[in-house]
Amino acid sequence: MLCRKCKEKAVINLRQYNLPLCKEHFIERYISVVEDTIRRFKMFSRNDKVLVAVSGGKDSLALWYVLKKLGYKVTGLYINLGIENEKGEEGYSNMSERCCKNLAEKIDSELIVENVYQKYGSPAPLLDRNRAPCSVCGITKRHIMNEVAKKYGFDVVATGHNLDDEVATLLSNVLRWDEEYLKRQYPVLPAEDGFSKKVKPLVFLTEKENLAFCIFEGIEFYHEECPFSKDATSIFMKNIWAQIEEKMPGSKIRFFREFLEFRKKFLSQEERKDLGKCSICGQPTTAGDMCAFHRIISKIKVQHN
Repeated sequence: MLCRKCKEKAVINLRQYNLPLCKEHFIERYISVVEDTIRRFKMFSRNDKVLVAVSGGKDSLALWYVLKKLGYKVTGLYINLGIENEKGEEGYSNMSERCCKNLAEKIDSELIVENVYQKYGSPAPLLDRNRAPCSVCGITKRHIMNEVAKKYGFDVVATGHNLDDEVATLLSNVLRWDEEYLKRQYPVLPAEDGFSKKVKPLVFLTEKENLAFCIFEGIEFYHEECPFSKDATSIFMKNIWAQIEEKMPGSKIRFFREFLEFRKKFLSQEERKDLGKCSICGQPTTAGDMCAFHRIISKIKVQHN
């Protein structure tokens, strides 16, 4: 199999495009897709301060690396969720943090670390045992990302959500016909009163492409899945998509692109007008006078008293 661009030996075949590429032209295309996505959706400029939320996995570290390579003003944010921290340095969160620190050194970029266990005395998934672990982690991460972005004056928060993430979420939302979630699923969530602007520059790249980019560029990342994610709906949806894509290559990218067109015509995002402010942190909330995160934290304080 030969590279479509230069006829040298291909190292990867992007079946969704019937596109075999050598290492050099794959990296060139990867970087081009990221930059085109940033420009198309007006995500940020080179004058903006970009906070990149990194998990230690291939997607977010690939994003941090490529944005730095493109010359954007980037700082990493790692949220240590305290998962398996009882294992010491070999625990899931600590191993992930190490990969983030290694990349920060490799690309000469600042890394901010927030440690949930040290701050709240519990791993994030167990802050509220009445909620699904992924739900608690999601609430915790969103709160801290917004808090750090505001505290240090970042213009935008970039996350490593990829095409596989997007179509898994989209399929789940379509199966429920969840109109509010469908309205808000977009590569850019604009800044609202108290919320930072959030962007997803990797939405047109798959996990396979992010993995290949990390391997080719020598980016060390943590391979293991979160031990709390084994029953996550997103993994179930990704498995369904893997079967569809195997039979019909290109289904994921077509599904997502057609959704974006459909959304533009029929589901244009409206600014939320029902947001209150949390009495503790001041962040926006739809849940009365206290945000979801501080409702969780307040229960812990009551239990400890």
